[in-house]
Amino acid sequence: MGTGTTVNLTIRAADQQQFELICDGYCGKYKTETGEQTQVAIIEYTFDDVKYTNLELEDELQKRKIPYDKNWSFCSEFLGGCQYHRIDNTGANILKRFSDGEEDQVSFQQLEEALLNDDLDTFMSQERERLYIMSWEDQDKTLKTKERIQ
Repeated sequence: MGTGTTVNLTIRAADQQQFELICDGYCGKYKTETGEQTQVAIIEYTFDDVKYTNLELEDELQKRKIPYDKNWSFCSEFLGGCQYHRIDNTGANILKRFSDGEEDQVSFQQLEEALLNDDLDTFMSQERERLYIMSWEDQDKTLKTKERIQ
């Protein structure tokens, strides 16, 4: 059974130099995307045959406050999925991880339970928070604002 998969990691172009120092000059495939998808220049790196989706860079990226999107393909040992790392306006790391298909899903059973308990507003608020991923534009503004303050 295989435990290796392809992992794509997306960062802001503004973080490229710091990122490549962390990965010891990794010069794999990358592309810059701007315009239609985002107003912030981003770069996507592709890593092949990654064991259990662990790049062994994530902790350092979080420590250095480098936001990223990470996604991986399924293999025989686990489902595909994605992970998002963002930094909020207090400087705290926000990490969210989803298996394929979970990212936009709300549990029908939990929804039904909230309806029965007359607690739909609270449930919907919690689900919005759970599923919300800060856009690259908002992340960039947040980090630039923090830089100006410091």
